[in-house]
Amino acid sequence: MKKGFAALIIVMVVSFTLLAAVLSASLGLFTLREHNLEARDKLQSEASAESCLDYAYLRLVQDPSFRVARPKILSLPQGFCIIENITVENAYFTITASAEVGNTRTFFTATLDLSDNKNPHVIEFRQSS
Repeated sequence: MKKGFAALIIVMVVSFTLLAAVLSASLGLFTLREHNLEARDKLQSEASAESCLDYAYLRLVQDPSFRVARPKILSLPQGFCIIENITVENAYFTITASAEVGNTRTFFTATLDLSDNKNPHVIEFRQSS
């Protein structure tokens, strides 16, 4: 009888230990999955914000009088991006764009030099999360 009771106690201790290990591993995998999703969303929001900058670059090169009176929203396959603002100082155009994917949001500001119409180029590029 004592041997059966001891065997039962050992089986229960081993079972609880294995259960704790499985639960711990599951929680770790869930946390890792959540982190990977957030990292993916951040990359997508950066790509979307850059898409808005590219759109604004193209429009400004085609027509230097292009402006946005209020934020311009562009639809993209993975969501949307927003051209927040375009300011002008001499031949330098400063564009602010943003995008939001999931719980992440990315803001980019870039300055485009259009003093030479045949050779427009970006002179400054900043990101702020």
